[in-house]
Amino acid sequence: SIFQTSNGRLWVGLDCTLSEFLPDTGIYKDFESAEILSDLPVWCMAEDGEGNLWVGTPGGAVRVSLTGFITYTEADGLGRRNIYSIQETRAGELVVVSESAQGARLSAFDGRRFVAIRRGGALQDRAGEWWLPTEHGLYRFPRTDRARDLAGLRPRAVYTTRDGLPDNTVYFPYEDARGDLWFATGPGGAINLVRWERAAGRFQVYPSQDVRPSAHHSITLYCDDRAG
Repeated sequence: SIFQTSNGRLWVGLDCTLSEFLPDTGIYKDFESAEILSDLPVWCMAEDGEGNLWVGTPGGAVRVSLTGFITYTEADGLGRRNIYSIQETRAGELVVVSESAQGARLSAFDGRRFVAIRRGGALQDRAGEWWLPTEHGLYRFPRTDRARDLAGLRPRAVYTTRDGLPDNTVYFPYEDARGDLWFATGPGGAINLVRWERAAGRFQVYPSQDVRPSAHHSITLYCDDRAG
């Protein structure tokens, strides 16, 4: 059976599964959330007033909600399922940093799946520049609105211990309300806290009496409060 819902999505019922037809690629994507249909042929379909898809099978009627969560996995272009960060670029692209066999990987969502851009994580700051933390220092790329343009760009600067970083292994970039950037560094984990002061263009390292993470309590996330 074949059915088109009111939002234009085209559904195809097969012997043992429900699939969505993707016109742009010409392929069928199995609807993973409908496990109950895995052993039942789909005979007919209909849509109710709330946008739910109803599926008729030899075992009864099955309601499939099309407004819930959609899970993206390796089959959708992600290297692995460990997701380190999610952000939206100035151009409205959704980009994620996920784990891969070669380490962290930056990917952009094209509306259907994730397309790999380059190795490493990334943060786009308010000026449109990109900051990529690596095991060999902090890479700063010039402004570009689209994340995919990073694939062909050369960094405008590479910061290392010579520029004030306490270690060349850098993790977890974050931009605060002032526009300053925060990073964690450390050879065996994110144990040093570093701030890049935008106005001064230099790094400030917070000494151990200010931040005291341990091997079991490394820095992973940051957040501004209302007082800045």
